[in-house]
Amino acid sequence: MIAIESGSVWNSGIVHAIWNVVIIGGGLAIGEKMDKYSIMTYVLNSKDFAITGGEYGIESSVISLFGYIIVAGIAFFMIKSRKN
Repeated sequence: MIAIESGSVWNSGIVHAIWNVVIIGGGLAIGEKMDKYSIMTYVLNSKDFAITGGEYGIESSVISLFGYIIVAGIAFFMIKSRKN
């Protein structure tokens, strides 16, 4: 959606890089247990893989999957409406 709105793939690349630094680089951890290496940690009060994403983290949970589908749907409709 960022690339569509801005007209450049570079802007979405920058947002993706920032996301990687925050999540992978240890700025924020969301999961089943505390991460002593992260600056901020949010511990989910569940052991269900569908909610927590297990070892892979919140990005692989069903909650995130629904978010990805919603964003992809919005992008699809934005592209379709511009073509009309």
